Amino acid sequence: MAAGTDSTANTMYFACYMLAKHPHIQTMIKQELEEVLGNETLPSLEHRHRLTYTEAFLREVDRFLALAPITIVRVNSDEVTIKGFKIPKGSNFFANTHNCLRDPKYFKNPNEFDPNNFIGPNGQLIFIKSYTPFGVGEFFMKKIDKIIVRFQTLGLHRCPGELLAKNEIYLFLVALVHNFSLTLVSDENEGRKELKGLIRVLHPYKVRVARRSKENYNNKFEN
Repeated sequence: MAAGTDSTANTMYFACYMLAKHPHIQTMIKQELEEVLGNETLPSLEHRHRLTYTEAFLREVDRFLALAPITIVRVNSDEVTIKGFKIPKGSNFFANTHNCLRDPKYFKNPNEFDPNNFIGPNGQLIFIKSYTPFGVGEFFMKKIDKIIVRFQTLGLHRCPGELLAKNEIYLFLVALVHNFSLTLVSDENEGRKELKGLIRVLHPYKVRVARRSKENYNNKFEN
């Protein structure tokens, strides 16, 4: 239950914080939503492949937050040799997810919150090998409705709730940004060490949430 609730809730909490803290990013997402959805369409999963910057923002949230800095312990069933190092059977393993997500070899600005870490030179969404917030797995490509989609296999070491969590967070945040504006009012995170635990948690913050102006807001959302 904790894995299915705390992790998703904390990711949304962090995403809202970054939207309020970086108004220029929030503006760019709003502009993209206006171009793709207009003012009369509710966001859905069908729009997701067209929302390049929004998708990059969601991935950057997972990357920069590094919700689970290390994975749960794994035990190898057989003796293996990796790059000359012999690892006996029954050894304990932890994957350092945080370091994978901050690797300067793969990310342009590893220590800054920047959705452009996932956008290529031609404005396309890029897939990065070191992006492993849900664990590790092999990549493969599949064509869906004339669109080439890149998947990462779940395997035994990836979060089984990954797809559900990603869709839930996407629908919540896109609907929120499309209909409201977030402004940071107070922040207890500046200059303070992060809270320690199995997953990363922010200190409290407050935002002001305002409805979009009527001229840019569909009547069916009005009270």
